[in-house]
Amino acid sequence: MIKATIMEPSRPLLKTICFTDSLGGCFRIAYFDKNGVPVLERWDEVHLDKSRIQSTSILVGADYKLVAYRTHLWNSQNKPLGSEDYKLVDDEFQLINRCVIEIYSPNDPIRRKDIWYDSNNNPRYMCIEENDNFKIYTPDGQEIDVEGYGVFFYENLKDFETIDEIVQQILKAATEKLLAG
Repeated sequence: MIKATIMEPSRPLLKTICFTDSLGGCFRIAYFDKNGVPVLERWDEVHLDKSRIQSTSILVGADYKLVAYRTHLWNSQNKPLGSEDYKLVDDEFQLINRCVIEIYSPNDPIRRKDIWYDSNNNPRYMCIEENDNFKIYTPDGQEIDVEGYGVFFYENLKDFETIDEIVQQILKAATEKLLAG
């Protein structure tokens, strides 16, 4: 059964509704202005059958225009290969980043490595799961300590776009418009 939960506003003047499935997974988040006009919707599609379709779509405005999406990539053994984020630029979707996932054997202390690339295929950072701990590394392999994550991401990834950043930009602009108007 699908459940809709109206959430306390995390942003002024925007009503937020989270739609969850029978397992409690949120598959749709909708944001509306004070007049009930849709500002943004985020849809997550997951099929765990052999097709392994998994994607996230960002829809904006009353016409629900698709402005960005993420697609997750899987191999024939249903192992994750990575993801790609796209945004709409001049009526055409352009790649803005991609993540390549390397899965290691269960006996290896390193279980998984995610390498994030920008739209020009430059590596930007790595996330490595080792002995059930996650560590962040620079593209050249230098470990970033936990206290330094914020500074590293702020200083080195200002121009690194993701669909999550696009969502935040749209919600910020909508809130500022409502506050000004």
